[in-house]
Amino acid sequence: MADISDWTDADYHNGVSDQAAFDSKSCMRLDTNTAIGGNAASRHRDVGTFGDNVAVELEIYHDTIGTLLANDYFRIRVQRDDVTFVAAFASDGLYIFDGAAYNEVGTNIVKQDEWQKWVFDLNFTTPVSATVDIYLNDALIASGFDCSWAGSFTDGNVDIQQYGGTTDDQLTYVNYIKIGDDCVSSSSSVSTSASLSSSSESTSVSSSSSSESTSISSSSSVSVSTSDSSESVRLHLQVNPHRQVVPDRFRQAASLHQASLFYFQAARLRKKIQAAVAGVQVENRAGKNIIHPVSIKASGAKD
Repeated sequence: MADISDWTDADYHNGVSDQAAFDSKSCMRLDTNTAIGGNAASRHRDVGTFGDNVAVELEIYHDTIGTLLANDYFRIRVQRDDVTFVAAFASDGLYIFDGAAYNEVGTNIVKQDEWQKWVFDLNFTTPVSATVDIYLNDALIASGFDCSWAGSFTDGNVDIQQYGGTTDDQLTYVNYIKIGDDCVSSSSSVSTSASLSSSSESTSVSSSSSSESTSISSSSSVSVSTSDSSESVRLHLQVNPHRQVVPDRFRQAASLHQASLFYFQAARLRKKIQAAVAGVQVENRAGKNIIHPVSIKASGAKD
């Protein structure tokens, strides 16, 4: 986080949130200093209106972290006007609030003294049954986890806190927080690498199912329309029900607006690739798969 000035300082008691260089990264530092009840280093920001699907990615390093019960944990909260997502990171685990209680995800998966990248793919479609898919370092660790804290809240508010209610000097570094409309996912398993620009580029597509694995390679061109025609955008998609998908450009976005934009572009490209994969024909002859690829095309026209 090269600049945290757009995050409002909301420290409580002895907590301090500030900019700091750590491990060759420009970070937000949240330090609780001397412990006292209600003590927290805290920041919040209004990022705009949320829809039914929200993807939250953050990379954090807990230099010192305590237990949930001792109120020595780190927390992120994402609010829509009718539902709120809360995740608590503690030395005894990751916990998600369901409106009544904190429930642990896995067993003691939060680590101290190492960077961890988390992605929370939120489904707010029905607030009273809201769920989240959770990824740690790009691996899916929980799917459809209950996060249904329904009520009346401030739409678009995101806040983070490092609490230090019992133990002195609880300390967390935040490298970045990125928020978009949704993660790209699909019921089929597809991976592709493409260089996107206003011109045509070659695309390779692989498809697999539970019963057979088929590889298709094609030099057919794919023309993709992008709002950023001034430069070539490198995009890597992995459309897989067991893996969160985030384009490289999203990871490098300098603002939340850019992040949302590139999630949208990735979703559009996914639809084009799925249409191409659907046109591949596989014939089984004497136990061998004979591949009959049709012409793989994707229009640059708007969906």
